Amino acid sequence: MSNLTRRILTAALLLPLTIGWILYVPSPWFDWVFGALVMLAAIELMALFKLPQGKWFVGTAIGALLLLLLGADFAMVIFVLALGWMLLMFFMLDDASQLQRLALAQWMMVWLLVFFWTGMQVHGQEHGNFFILGACLGTWASDIAAYFTGKRFGKRKLCPAISPGKTWEGVMGAFAVGVPVAAICWGMLLPLSAGFAIFLGCVLVASGIVGDLAESAMKRSIGCKDSGHLLPGHGGLLDRIDAVVISLSATGLIWLSI
Repeated sequence: MSNLTRRILTAALLLPLTIGWILYVPSPWFDWVFGALVMLAAIELMALFKLPQGKWFVGTAIGALLLLLLGADFAMVIFVLALGWMLLMFFMLDDASQLQRLALAQWMMVWLLVFFWTGMQVHGQEHGNFFILGACLGTWASDIAAYFTGKRFGKRKLCPAISPGKTWEGVMGAFAVGVPVAAICWGMLLPLSAGFAIFLGCVLVASGIVGDLAESAMKRSIGCKDSGHLLPGHGGLLDRIDAVVISLSATGLIWLSI
C-alpha cells in the first residue's frame, strides 16, 4: 500500500470523528479531549528533542496544560512553564549543544499552549464550534491543494533551506482553495460579512503555511523527517496539526477581539 493511500485512508477515518467532536461535544468535555490531544503532541515534541531527563520536561509541559484546563490565567501559565524549564535547564542540561534544542522545544510548547488556550476560548463562545470547523476545513483544504498543486505545477521553490518540496505554485494553490473554503463556511455559519470572512481566510492560509514551515524547520534542525508514527501516512500528531496550530491561533485571536 502506497504512502498516499495510507494517508487518504487515515484522513477518511479521522475526518468524520474530528468534525463530530468539534460540532457536537460540549464544553468541558471538548476541552478535556482537546487537552489530551495537545498533551500527546507535547509528549511527541519532547521525544523529538531527546533532552536528558525528558520526563521532567514532559511533566512540566503537561502541568501547564492542566493549569489551563483548570482555568488558570494564560500569562501565569506561560510564566510557570518558562520558569520550570529554566530550572530544569540549570540542573539537568550538561551539554551546551542541548541549549538550542531546549530553546526550540520551549518555543514550540508556547505555541501549543497558545493553540490550546485559543481553541478553548473560541469553542466557549456562541458559534465558536462553527468557527473552529471553518478554520480546520480551510487549513486542511489549503494543505491538500498546496500538495497536489505543487506536485503538478511546482517549479519555484518556496524555502528550499527548510522544505525543498514546497513551492510558490503550491502556495498559490493553497490560497485559491483554502480561502474560499474557510470564507464560505464562516459566511454560511457565522454572522460575518463576506469581506471579513475573506480577510480571515487569507490570514488562515498564510499563517497555516508559516506553521507548516516552522515545524519543518524544527525537524530539519534536529535531523528528523517525521515527528512520530501515530498516524499512518501522516507521521506524528504534530505533523498533522502543525498548520492548524498557527492558523487557528491567529484567526481565533482576531475573532475573539471583535
